[in-house]
Amino acid sequence: MIKGTVLYKKSSGTKLLYSDTKDDVMYGVVQEVSGKTHPEKSVQSIISKGYWDAVFLTYDDMEKHQSGNHDQESHGNWSNYPGELKDKIWEEYQSESKKLFDKKIKAGIPKEIISWNMGELDSSYFQEKMAEAGTKLTKKQIDEFSAEEQRIENLLDKRNKISSQWYDDHFINTNKNLGEFVGMVGEIRDIRDEYVVKQTNGVDVSVITNRALRAGKSSSRATRFDKLVATGSVKEPVVLWRSAILPQEIVNTLQKGSSFIDKGFQSTGVREKEAVFYADQRFRDTNFEGIPVIFKMKVNKGVGAVDVGYGETVLQRKTKMSITGVKRGPKIETNYDEDTKRWSYGPNFVYVDVEVDKA
Repeated sequence: MIKGTVLYKKSSGTKLLYSDTKDDVMYGVVQEVSGKTHPEKSVQSIISKGYWDAVFLTYDDMEKHQSGNHDQESHGNWSNYPGELKDKIWEEYQSESKKLFDKKIKAGIPKEIISWNMGELDSSYFQEKMAEAGTKLTKKQIDEFSAEEQRIENLLDKRNKISSQWYDDHFINTNKNLGEFVGMVGEIRDIRDEYVVKQTNGVDVSVITNRALRAGKSSSRATRFDKLVATGSVKEPVVLWRSAILPQEIVNTLQKGSSFIDKGFQSTGVREKEAVFYADQRFRDTNFEGIPVIFKMKVNKGVGAVDVGYGETVLQRKTKMSITGVKRGPKIETNYDEDTKRWSYGPNFVYVDVEVDKA
């Protein structure tokens, strides 16, 4: 790849530029619209350390999006969660919100009430703070602020509708209620809260339950979770992501053409960047033991799956996982040496493509 190649460009105009590849690690620089260029870092650190917040790109994503090497499968309606579109809307929302904030400050609206919309002008607290600041708004200002507030709110609505439509296109939810959070009510919502939120001795009950299931032991809790997952299924094939920290001996068994049955429930996400984030975090939490594995899962029609909120989709237990590909991703950064100004690295991420079917 040629030095200076644009790996990604944000809607703001900021670019991520390719710099070099050393010891299988890709390096890049972030260049702002002003021309300011940040110091060279590994692309992995640019993404995961925080100042490149628009999208997570893997080495393979960058390669396949170069001119003349385009992977159409990654853009099919059946598979691709519209994450980049949501990111761009979110960037626009943040930008427009900042502009409105600045306009309200310039108009003399106190910071204590600057987040309030113009529909709350009659509030006694709002009026009190405005009086203390000696600020009076003209009708024209009120109308302009109201219009901008509505336009910004519409951006959030548009963003939410993208997610809602995507789920409607790919999943069946027999317990759907549009007036309730993630479409769940009554007993099913209680079970969902137990799966997602409840802990025992600081450990998620979903983790405890899955450990038991994968050891061949069932429970009444697993039966309740079965009832939760039974309320949903995949309507159209969809790609979901999952990460795990696995011992080397298990990773060695992940070979193209092999298959296995997962006895536990699988918590998955719709975006690769979340799977990579959790893998990186868990790898650090385990004191850099094991191998971070990212599963890209093509989940076929009919597999039990339910959206439980927080960007998480739970798959039914006892699914058949057929491995269709194994590859290495970027290396994990483990330590930064202030003297040498260089990172040291642990193992590579291992990417495993799997096709998921009912057993």
